[in-house]
Amino acid sequence: MLYANSLCYVDQMDKALAIMQEVCERNPFGHDWFWDVYCIALVAAGKCQESLGMFDRIAIWGPWTYIYAAIAHIGVDDIGSARTMVDACRREFPKMSPEEYLRAEPYIDQAKTDHLMAAGSQGDALANRFRNVFGLLVG
Repeated sequence: MLYANSLCYVDQMDKALAIMQEVCERNPFGHDWFWDVYCIALVAAGKCQESLGMFDRIAIWGPWTYIYAAIAHIGVDDIGSARTMVDACRREFPKMSPEEYLRAEPYIDQAKTDHLMAAGSQGDALANRFRNVFGLLVG
């Protein structure tokens, strides 16, 4: 799973997702982080609907789990559930702002993050999802 996760950061999402899917199918009761990493990769690949069915397999959620679940819900136009995820993140991690987490995530290129946050209505789908999550966070 570590190898598959590293592929996400070198633009080999299809290969990463195929390996993650195989790992999770072979060991459906594996570590929580297997499912966590798989869900985040699915969201990053724009497979939001598919990811939503997987989040239920994660027993212990981190702030990133809530944030990416919110992005997935926005990806399927379920703003109410996205807001629920953001609110849950704030409740479970009161000392960690979801906004700060997204801005400080170590694997996100800051230039790309700035581009996503500044994307206008003509921005791509991923940019719009990120912008909508930030809207929920500050709204």
